Amino acid sequence: MDRVLILDSDEAFLNYLDDGLQRYRGQFEVITTLTRDAAFSILRDEPVSVFVADSSTFPSTGSTLLSSLKASHLQVPCIIMTGNDTAPTGQEKPREVLLHSMSKPFGFNDLARTILEALRSLDEGLFFDKGPTETETRKTAKQGTVAYPKAAHGEQKKNKVLVVDDSKISRKVIAIALNGKGYEIIEATNATEALIKLTQESPDLILLDVVLPDIDGYQLLSAIKGSETSKHIPVIMLTAKDSLRDVIKGKMMGSQSYLIKPFDSEDLVSRVKKCLQKPMRMEP
Repeated sequence: MDRVLILDSDEAFLNYLDDGLQRYRGQFEVITTLTRDAAFSILRDEPVSVFVADSSTFPSTGSTLLSSLKASHLQVPCIIMTGNDTAPTGQEKPREVLLHSMSKPFGFNDLARTILEALRSLDEGLFFDKGPTETETRKTAKQGTVAYPKAAHGEQKKNKVLVVDDSKISRKVIAIALNGKGYEIIEATNATEALIKLTQESPDLILLDVVLPDIDGYQLLSAIKGSETSKHIPVIMLTAKDSLRDVIKGKMMGSQSYLIKPFDSEDLVSRVKKCLQKPMRMEP
């Protein structure tokens, strides 16, 4: 389920929003915090689909919030709450972010509608600006697959990358980074779906999150490496834990590399390229 993080230093108003939004619990989960540091810690460690923040929790207007997110390599749709109509507009809006602003006071139903609008935009691929590749890509009728125009005669076949992660934001960030480099992206939100896509799509590489909703990533890695049809496929583990133990565990079970969240897009592309060139070698 999509998670919505709300940051506001006004505890009474924060509690009002939290209580009111509970009636939408079937559509999204709400997490609240009073401090900016706690909010950024959650964004780094937990999957969050929409970030709602009061502009007073930052030194300046909402543009400071967006700059802070970008500096931390955190890409998440933002809804900025202001005490007036001073939300960033025009040139102040980063291209990477779909930005909403709301002027206080407002009701929790108004916020819920804005959150749902942001989630719909994310589903439709309107959150990130894909630049020149945006007109070249389209979603197929098959859920979780991004399709590309057919390659011209003599053009090299695109490598398929299966992304297994229950975080919509993580999948979107990865897809954008790899789309621009010519990779075909296949998405799975859990281990069961991943095994189905593995059989149907025959990916060239797998990006596998350690934390999944049904079984953990290491169990899925074991299943992948235990199968004659998929044991040759290089796997890059994705983890929020900067732990040597986790890295060694993944290596012992057959992964070729690892990335610690949040990761830089250039690092992601570099790891994918190296693993495809030398698929059975563990990258440092």
